[in-house]
Amino acid sequence: MLRPIKDDINQVFSAGNMVTKLIVSNVILFVFFLLLWILLTNISPSTYESILGFFRIPGGLISFIKKPWTLFTYMFTHEGFWHLLWNMMGLNIFGRIVGDLLGDKRILPIYIIGGLGAAFTFLLWANLTPTGTNAYALGASGSIMALAAVAAIIAPEYQIRLLLIGNVKLMYIVIAFVLFDLVGLASQTNTGGHWGHIGGLITGILIIYGIKNGVDSTDGLNKVFDKVEDLVSTSSNRPARKTKMKVEYRSKKLGLDILKPFTQNPRETENSRFGQVLSDEEELNRILEKIKKSNYDNLTNTEKAFLSKMSDNK
Repeated sequence: MLRPIKDDINQVFSAGNMVTKLIVSNVILFVFFLLLWILLTNISPSTYESILGFFRIPGGLISFIKKPWTLFTYMFTHEGFWHLLWNMMGLNIFGRIVGDLLGDKRILPIYIIGGLGAAFTFLLWANLTPTGTNAYALGASGSIMALAAVAAIIAPEYQIRLLLIGNVKLMYIVIAFVLFDLVGLASQTNTGGHWGHIGGLITGILIIYGIKNGVDSTDGLNKVFDKVEDLVSTSSNRPARKTKMKVEYRSKKLGLDILKPFTQNPRETENSRFGQVLSDEEELNRILEKIKKSNYDNLTNTEKAFLSKMSDNK
């Protein structure tokens, strides 16, 4: 039973997209703490809390300085099924939009940088309030708010179908999240968490406006990830990652300069008419325009496959 599960997980991390990898990583850590809680809740609850304490961010500055790694581990750690479920639903929605429009390689850097921004805001709040030093933070909410901000700015008209409501524009969903956090701050419930959400949102806004102005904060992290990947490939005697040619193009509607690798040879697409041949760049821009006018669900299977292929190559 365990072997097929292990094989499926290995398949995800070797060939899956980044959103799927992040969801699986969060679920694995959640299952680990769930099993740990089941084993220790009646034997040694303090041991469980101590182990959990190595992953979540403590509010106290001195405690945090002793556990600086929690800046990264907290954004993959969840307690409670609903906490995990709602976060993973948000990650799936916003992460896939960002991946489709900006490329799969930008998802993880935005997730991490957004989580760091949320952590900074939480720590700032915790050390400026009398009771904040006793608080702690965990969960991917701040990272997801960063992805939500990026998605809402590059595709505000993108429509998402919600249960019992129908199609709703992405910008209104993000606005609703912000209002929810503001209400939480006003009622002083989970104050540190709401400040973390706002910190993640602001970080996402800074990331996307940086990209629009030629300053890509995700590029540095991607270079680090690529070096680590090459080291792992070399140490395991696997072929090193091949460097792909990059060609710059401008999407006029999105106002973004996106680096995108693709072959220069023109290709015939499903939408070629009267013998006209579209290049990869022209076809991608056409699909992006179609998404803005309607939504992703209205794309044909061929268009979805093409968009997924180009996103994976970015």
